[in-house]
Amino acid sequence: LGVAEGEPYPAVTSGMALREALALAKKKEQLAAEFYRGLASHTADASVGGALEQLAAMEAGHQARLEALFVNAAYPEKF
Repeated sequence: LGVAEGEPYPAVTSGMALREALALAKKKEQLAAEFYRGLASHTADASVGGALEQLAAMEAGHQARLEALFVNAAYPEKF
């Protein structure tokens, strides 16, 4: 569970803050990963399931990168 997952699901607006945009993008990646994992769990074809799990892993990787960007944008270090 990442920091951004505790953020509310923001509405898309032309004036949304970077923090909101990153939180929204991260949530979309999370939902995509869950979608692919759900599909993988319902297929009997091992090759299809494997491909879907790979897609889920890719989305989880995107989510992790967005989490790092979110933390840096939302909680910048000040020296």
